Amino acid sequence: QLSKDFGDSSQLSQTTELNLLRFAESMKPNHIKYKALFEEDFIKSKPNLAQLVNNFRNWRDKLEILLDNRPRKQHLEYFSHYLAEFEYQKFDEIEIPGQYFLLKDNNKEFIRIDRFQPEVEVLRGCRRLTIRGHDGSLHPFIVQHPAARNCRREERIIQLFRILNGWVVLDRKKESRRRGLQFFLPIIIPLAPMVRLVQDDPSYKSLQEIFEEHCAETGIHRDDPILSFIQKMREMYTDGEAGKKGKVDLTSLKTEIMEDVANRMVPDNILTK
Repeated sequence: QLSKDFGDSSQLSQTTELNLLRFAESMKPNHIKYKALFEEDFIKSKPNLAQLVNNFRNWRDKLEILLDNRPRKQHLEYFSHYLAEFEYQKFDEIEIPGQYFLLKDNNKEFIRIDRFQPEVEVLRGCRRLTIRGHDGSLHPFIVQHPAARNCRREERIIQLFRILNGWVVLDRKKESRRRGLQFFLPIIIPLAPMVRLVQDDPSYKSLQEIFEEHCAETGIHRDDPILSFIQKMREMYTDGEAGKKGKVDLTSLKTEIMEDVANRMVPDNILTK
């Protein structure tokens, strides 16, 4: 369901209400303890669209706190004793997954699996396991289950960027080769329709993680910039000022509000400090 404008306080559509009810009824047994609270906040209280979004935001924050309070590491044998005992089993030499994407001349240089590290890192939405190669190198992978619905599209886009990394563009240009410019492309290995391994480097940080660290340091909520922008736009629609302005003036006003919010909450030096 889409909002008509920033001042839209309409009730939920019948389709949205049915989806919420269907979600509550399909909760798994280990999540059934949240069913009564979910029905109270999203179904019985009859929220409008703005209240629904706010309820989802509150639930996200509370559930993330529960996820972050879990132990950060667990023993591999709790998940799979086959992987924990891999080094003692009589297998042929098995290579680290995904090395065929590296465009090496032959597989003689491929790193083979020595064993799986005994600890699994527990993240919010997935698990990170580390494979130790026969040369002592460590290769961390994230296990995504279930994988996103757009994962096949993502793999095709990565193939395109891998071509751009090669002789077509970056390797062919003198300046990009001199500066070592390349797209960082994690290796993705589908294991099943809903399960895949994704190469993960713990030293990398996403822009979202950098922004959340900035919010924690400055003492603001990560949604405050968006909420501030929405509140200012909602006041305009409530006062009727938005309807009097043309499309160009409205776009300029949105830009001014965005710049004001950015100067107060999201400065330009987040990535450099």
